[in-house]
Amino acid sequence: MNLAKSMKLVNWLFCFSLLIPLFIFSWLLPAWAADTIDITEVETKELFKLANRHTQMGNYQQAVQEFTVIIDREITKTSVKTSVKTNAYLNRCFAQLQLENHLESLADCSQVIKLNPQTKEAYLHRGLTNYRLGRYSQALIDYDQLISLNPQDFRAYYNRGLAKVGMEDYLGAIEDYNQALNNIPPEETKKIAMVYNDRGLAYFHQANIDQAQADFNHAIALDRRAARTYYNLACICHHQGDLQKAIHNFTLALEVQPEQPDAYLSRAMIYQKLGDSALAIADLYTAAKHFRSQGQVSDYQATMEIIRSIEYQQLETGAIG
Repeated sequence: MNLAKSMKLVNWLFCFSLLIPLFIFSWLLPAWAADTIDITEVETKELFKLANRHTQMGNYQQAVQEFTVIIDREITKTSVKTSVKTNAYLNRCFAQLQLENHLESLADCSQVIKLNPQTKEAYLHRGLTNYRLGRYSQALIDYDQLISLNPQDFRAYYNRGLAKVGMEDYLGAIEDYNQALNNIPPEETKKIAMVYNDRGLAYFHQANIDQAQADFNHAIALDRRAARTYYNLACICHHQGDLQKAIHNFTLALEVQPEQPDAYLSRAMIYQKLGDSALAIADLYTAAKHFRSQGQVSDYQATMEIIRSIEYQQLETGAIG
């Protein structure tokens, strides 16, 4: 790949590679409530607590095994059995989500809904599973059902907005993000910032650059450590031709998240455009290192090709001189 081709590819990425959502509102909720479940089997109750603790610690595989034991265990009282199994399936679904076992998560969520169709979290988790599988229309059905059960659940509106973005329904996504903002508790500033960031992405896809920039700035005002918002704002600045401000925002993104190879790559290409090959190559080598360590082989190889192109041009220019 020659330098001109490399620069053309990277400049195209500047326009279309704003960071997509990294977080989706779905989380483990305490599923053993004394006021709703009449438990007489201490061993099962303690195992449930242990499984929840392992989930909260990130030991998801262990949690899956423990919830499975609970689901398979014989419990004499039918009413208790149903309640315990429902909650065990629900939390195992969450653990499977974290392990990216999407088909298993989908099965667990569906089982919860079969046992108790009023379980709101099951629709939330199943919607997320369908979203991750690229089944956006099915995700919309789940979020619609959750909203019918709880019209104030901001998580449902936010996640439904993400699904609509996946379907390229950006106007619909913006409407859902607005609903999410109307229902998020005001003290949840980081979540509010997240929604502004993603609404900014939707506005960007509608070519409403001014509103996208306003949303990114609002998100940063709420969360000064929002690395992906700094990155997105940097892309907007580059789109507007403000290269120094783009560099500034990529640098801020890297201060928060120093192992973000895309930010090094993007900043490098601006340095190269400004004629500072030394800074460009330094950033490119750092980007390549992180791409390789993160297992992104094709990105690593492409970045090394850009480095070779720049270094070859330097040698050729030196030889001519």
